[in-house]
Amino acid sequence: MTTLLDRISTVLGPTSADALEVKLQQAREALTVLTANVASAALPAEEGIEGARDALDAANETLRQGEERVRNLTFALESARTREATKTQAQRDAIKKSQHEAMRVHLRERDAAGAKLAEHLASAVNEWRAMVAANDAMVQALPADEKLPQGSGAALSDLHTAVLSELWRAGGSPHVGLGWGVEKPPPSWPGAQPIDPASRYDPSKEIGLLASLRQSTEYLLRTIINVKG
Repeated sequence: MTTLLDRISTVLGPTSADALEVKLQQAREALTVLTANVASAALPAEEGIEGARDALDAANETLRQGEERVRNLTFALESARTREATKTQAQRDAIKKSQHEAMRVHLRERDAAGAKLAEHLASAVNEWRAMVAANDAMVQALPADEKLPQGSGAALSDLHTAVLSELWRAGGSPHVGLGWGVEKPPPSWPGAQPIDPASRYDPSKEIGLLASLRQSTEYLLRTIINVKG
């Protein structure tokens, strides 16, 4: 079914809002001239000058056509704006739908990663407790007439520090300013902070857990077990 807008569009040509707005402005300017022409033709017609009545009728007809064109263009412009707004909104809705779907996908990925993290954290806590228990057992096994040498690395606080050192070594992000072209580093492990100031800009310089334990073990073997044994 052909609508009024379709018929107008056939006559007016392009029906984009921008094109119609230009045409409407031109039609309004032309209408101003046509109105002035009618006013100019009216006086001679009133005075009965020969041919003036025909000229006035022609001017009025031209003015009527101009007014009709302005009305048609006004209607067409309003319709085009509505149509384009509807199209734009549909595009925005489609983009939002795609973005919302992407959010759902990433939420599933986040939750799956979180589930694995929770599992590994539970395992890590168990290993931490096993490590502390073994350390306590080692201290209890120390002969009654002997004491752990200073700096043995066998105190609970030493184990805490060693774990914190490992968290920064494995999960720290360098404390650097982000200049032009510098990629943003990944987020640090929650609570991870450098233990050794030298590792502030390079977490790999942190001694970490394994090296701390190895140093403690070698020191205790050298100063107590091998020497005393």
